[in-house]
Amino acid sequence: MGRRRPLARRVPRSFQTTLAERLAAYGYVTGASVTHNVSRQSGLEQGFDTYADHDDFGVDDERARAEHITERATRWVTAHAGMRMFFWSHVWDPHFRYQPPAPYDALFDPNGAAGFDLYDRLDRGEVTAGQVYFHNDLKPPQLAHAIALYDGEIRYADTVVGSFLQLLKDLRLYDDALIILTADHGESLGEQGYFFEHGEYLYDSTLHIPLIIRFPGGRHAGLRLAGKAMISDVMPTILSVVGAPESPGLAGKDLTRFLDGNEEPHPDCYAETDRSFFPDNPRRYLSGIAGNWKSIRSGQWKLIEIPTAQTNLYELYDTSKDRGETKNIYHPGDPLAEQLAARLHAWLASFDGRGQPARQEQRDIDPATTERLRALGYMNR
Repeated sequence: MGRRRPLARRVPRSFQTTLAERLAAYGYVTGASVTHNVSRQSGLEQGFDTYADHDDFGVDDERARAEHITERATRWVTAHAGMRMFFWSHVWDPHFRYQPPAPYDALFDPNGAAGFDLYDRLDRGEVTAGQVYFHNDLKPPQLAHAIALYDGEIRYADTVVGSFLQLLKDLRLYDDALIILTADHGESLGEQGYFFEHGEYLYDSTLHIPLIIRFPGGRHAGLRLAGKAMISDVMPTILSVVGAPESPGLAGKDLTRFLDGNEEPHPDCYAETDRSFFPDNPRRYLSGIAGNWKSIRSGQWKLIEIPTAQTNLYELYDTSKDRGETKNIYHPGDPLAEQLAARLHAWLASFDGRGQPARQEQRDIDPATTERLRALGYMNR
């Protein structure tokens, strides 16, 4: 958009060159307004001229709402109108605990739920986060109320993001803008006995996320592709659309090459959980990274591998007939499952030049990070 900024020299602080660094080298001014897990301590600020996180908002983690994020975004974009700009906003609101501001707290459940005291019980230490996530004892009306609060947070965040898009229109920046909306995960609301969380299991309730791209000039408006894409595709797609030099070796793919629908970007998609901090998880059979679940999805088929001390457990789903992944059709000796497992193991082995899965080590977490994980609900209090 507009005039180019002077070329900035960047010295990477890690072995990765970030999208912000690549765009800065191509003449873009770069900014971000973010919260929580992507704060400065994460290292993701690398390459940004301006990087505002929750410490800049004058509120604690629990109060850094979408309006704080977009208020910073509004000021930054207004100040840099006329320049070629790249801006990243990260909002946190659709996360447990679900506490949307009024009127969104009553939008989907106007009668409320008598006796909904889950948050009070957590504060009093009567239940742990892990017990809530894996052994939820809410009665149906209270569970429905919690989900209504989650829906309220989504509507609230949607409204705030909408106001930011209106700002772009008011500044006459919208028509020429490339706008991408996506997420890092979904949220399980009781599917497979997993409540109000993400990251522990590999079902589509948490893996399936939106990816909406608004191209400059409204090109390709209304186009919807059936093929699978991944978050790693965002970076090469942005670089392609803005005309930046190609970057060989990126994990993702330029999605503009697949808009005709004749080929999908990723015939196989892989996923893996991370280290778990919840002893309450009844389906985590090995501690640390060794217990990570892994999955492969190819077409309509999805295979999940779950490590145990004796062997690996497998689940196989036909997602064309069972979108909720409720019927495990795996049986030992199934040729399809064996083929998928072989491709999954080949993918894992690709991370080690010797053709063997990389050695997985469990590192200790420093006290400050431990406390932050507890505050965000990623560890038991």
